[in-house]
Amino acid sequence: EGRSASPPFALPSVVPLPLDLAQAGVREVSCGNNHTVVLSGGGGVYACGGNDHGQLGLGSAALEHRTFARVSGLAGHSVERIACGHSH
Repeated sequence: EGRSASPPFALPSVVPLPLDLAQAGVREVSCGNNHTVVLSGGGGVYACGGNDHGQLGLGSAALEHRTFARVSGLAGHSVERIACGHSH
């Protein structure tokens, strides 16, 4: 689909968790059409996948992130729940 130079995943794939997320544990997962958001046990929010509408909230212009990254704009906030839509 022209999102990146690397080939798209044809099947579900294992995406390694960053060490801080793995240590805090995963409390909740939400998936959109082409992206995934994870809430850690400590309240951190992490995202990966398609970003063509900026839906990952990472402040990056990259169209895709293949590894989880912390949504730094939510650091210091008490995040209790997450939800994804088709492209947001």
